[in-house]
Amino acid sequence: MSYNVLLFDADNTLLDFDYAEHEAFKNANLKFNLPFTEELYAKYHVINDGWWKKYEKGLYKKEEIVVLRFKEYLELTGIEINPEEFNKAFLSNLANGVKTIDGAYEVLKTLKEDYNKTIYIVTNGVTKVQEKRLGSQPFMKYIDGIFVSEEMGYPKPELGFFINAQKKAGHAFKSDTLIIGDSLTSDIKGGNVIGIDTCWFNRNFAPLKDGFNVTYTITDLKQIIDIVK
Repeated sequence: MSYNVLLFDADNTLLDFDYAEHEAFKNANLKFNLPFTEELYAKYHVINDGWWKKYEKGLYKKEEIVVLRFKEYLELTGIEINPEEFNKAFLSNLANGVKTIDGAYEVLKTLKEDYNKTIYIVTNGVTKVQEKRLGSQPFMKYIDGIFVSEEMGYPKPELGFFINAQKKAGHAFKSDTLIIGDSLTSDIKGGNVIGIDTCWFNRNFAPLKDGFNVTYTITDLKQIIDIVK
C-alpha cells in the first residue's frame, strides 16, 4: 500500500538513543565523581524505563519523571546527590550524544526525493534536548515537521498527542498515514489509538506482545522503502 504521510519516531528509530543514553549517564557520573559500571547502568535503565511507562500512561508530567527517575536511582544506590542537578548534567550530555541509526539519512532522502513523501518526527523526548540532537542532523532537510510531546501537551501514545499534531500539521492522519517506531507501547499503540497503520522497527528481534496491532514489522530501516513507495 502507498502511504503519503510518514510519522517517524526519533529515538532508536532515526537516532541511536541506546548509545546516547549510555554515554550521557556515564558522563554525568564522571562529573560528580561517582562510580560508573555496567551493572549500575543496568539498574538505572530498569528504573528509567519504568518511569517513562508511567509517563506514557499519563500518570506523571515529563518534568516530574526526569527527576524522579534519578531520585529513585540515587536512593537505591545510596548516593547523596541532588537528583535535579544530576538530571541537568545527564540532559546536557544527552543533547550532545548524537549517533544515527544505520541507513536513516539514505532512507529519508529516498522517501523525500524519489517518492515525495510528507515526513514528520513524533517523539516523547524533552523538547530542548530533541531539538538540539535532531537539529544537528543532515537528514532534517527532508523532515516537514517535529512533534514533541512536551509541546503537544500529551505523551505519545495518547490520542491528544496526535490530535494536536494534526492541528500543527494542518491535515488529518488517516488511511494514507503510517507510523514507524521501535516502541510497542508508544509508537504502535499510538497508531492503534488514532487508527492508522503501524510499522514496528524491531531491530533487536524482540517477541511481539499481545494487545498491539502491528501492520508491518521491519528489522532494517531500509525495508520501509518497499512498504511505502
